[in-house]
Amino acid sequence: MAAPGLSLRDRAVACMLLGAAGDTIGYRGGSWEFNSSGPAIHAELRELHGGVEGLDVQGWIYSDDTVQHIATAQALISHGAAAAAAVEAAGFNRISLVREFRELCAAIGQQYVETWPQM
Repeated sequence: MAAPGLSLRDRAVACMLLGAAGDTIGYRGGSWEFNSSGPAIHAELRELHGGVEGLDVQGWIYSDDTVQHIATAQALISHGAAAAAAVEAAGFNRISLVREFRELCAAIGQQYVETWPQM
């Protein structure tokens, strides 16, 4: 269900920001990234911060997941509209779909390479 009164752009921005915030909390400097025990994380959160209400993420960092999330979004923004127009102009045929998908994947890959130092 769409949020009333929010544009598609606003919802997309909110998704990116909330995804980064969730990644930062879930990553916790690397100590929670691969911990699959929710109860253990909640217990540590209560012990360290008194629970969610006392959580202070000042100085916490995001993980490579957020870097890749942003890189994917940048590639979709830079290539997505042109790819959609090219596919539509070609009548949505299979060859144009495959070509544009490959170019989009290459654009995403290039963004990953460019952001590798941030990971």
